[in-house]
Amino acid sequence: RKTYKPGGTMMVTIGNMINTVRATFQDRMGRWVSTTYQGRQARQITIINAYQVSQISRTGLQTAVNQQINMIIQESVASGITTRVNPREAFIRDLSEYIKKCQASQESIILVGDFNETMSTPSSGIANLARDCGLIDIGCQRLGTNMQPSTYKRGPRRIDFSLISPDLCRTIKHLGYDPFDSRGIHSDHRGLFIDLYTNLAFGSKPPELAPLPYRDF
Repeated sequence: RKTYKPGGTMMVTIGNMINTVRATFQDRMGRWVSTTYQGRQARQITIINAYQVSQISRTGLQTAVNQQINMIIQESVASGITTRVNPREAFIRDLSEYIKKCQASQESIILVGDFNETMSTPSSGIANLARDCGLIDIGCQRLGTNMQPSTYKRGPRRIDFSLISPDLCRTIKHLGYDPFDSRGIHSDHRGLFIDLYTNLAFGSKPPELAPLPYRDF
């Protein structure tokens, strides 16, 4: 039996940014994926796309939370650990460790995701992660509130947002949320977009891709 069960996170790099990709990563439980981009003078930016389950106990055989609980149990047994955290605690712990590892390699961070919790409650795990990793809620900074807009159709809370390294704040050109079901994409969540000043973020304009006819050997 395979213990690897990928989740629902995905990243795609297109256009000239392909030339700047240095590394990619996929979490063992599929909770997040990341791409690290290389700029000038050792400039590195790691973009992480993450999903945190909303539950802490089993809710079905094939759900993401159930699969994560199974993997946590398997890993605990293999390591001889008798105490086990719930999937949301494991998500915050493991993602914090990953971000700090990236930061230790001098990588700036852009973390985006559906976190299934807000930044405004005292018990918020993602708010604790932001403080622990020194990340800024850029949407709150730009929009002046950490409560709006609601990003999930069936609730009033902002549970989709972006946390970034402080040095990237000045590189954000545009940031915002789409209306629900915008651009022909039907979802129960709003789309979130971030536009960067590329030259400022990476220290230069990414090199142009060669036209398709000239890419063959």
